[in-house]
Amino acid sequence: MYKFVVLLSSLLAVSALPSPSPSELVNQHNDLLISEDAVETIWDGTCVYPKPDGRFKPNEFLGKWYQQAGTETLYNFGCTCVKADYTKNANGTIGVKNNCKRYGQPTEVLGSASPVNPVYGEKGALRVTLDGVSEKTGACPGPNYIVQVYEKNYMIVQTAHFEALTILSREQHVPDPQVDQWLRYAKSLGSELSSVVRTRQTGCAA
Repeated sequence: MYKFVVLLSSLLAVSALPSPSPSELVNQHNDLLISEDAVETIWDGTCVYPKPDGRFKPNEFLGKWYQQAGTETLYNFGCTCVKADYTKNANGTIGVKNNCKRYGQPTEVLGSASPVNPVYGEKGALRVTLDGVSEKTGACPGPNYIVQVYEKNYMIVQTAHFEALTILSREQHVPDPQVDQWLRYAKSLGSELSSVVRTRQTGCAA
């Protein structure tokens, strides 16, 4: 069960206001009462987003990351050896190259990531677009790649409404107890783990 900061009574009060801007909505949200065990989130009037980690460093983030666990989706179903390589583009965006083996066959998807309006977070909130992948109807207007926890050796990444968790690490092979710890941490931050699967990295090219 998700534990959001926004309380129902507060949501109703905010929705009754006359057309506030995204920044006003975020400020109103941040002023709401936060319960002791609540997870801090951002609401833009349409969707709920995890709060990104302010320690995120774009230049340090560049390079190769290996997926250790993640929510099973249409785009990664049947994939092993999942990895992402992030590079800096000349126009200031981040180049994205996702690779996996889908039923033993190499698969590559290219794309780019751009920072979003700072009201969603000064750092760690990105909008990713992938070549050949259409955005679903009614998609949230804010970030779809939110670095909820950023460390030099691993990241916990989420999407709006906590719909898709991804745990990435710099090391390709991580002991199971360590991945278990990261998953417990993600759960404490609002992630639902029922659809999360471990990502096999054994026998995979670096």
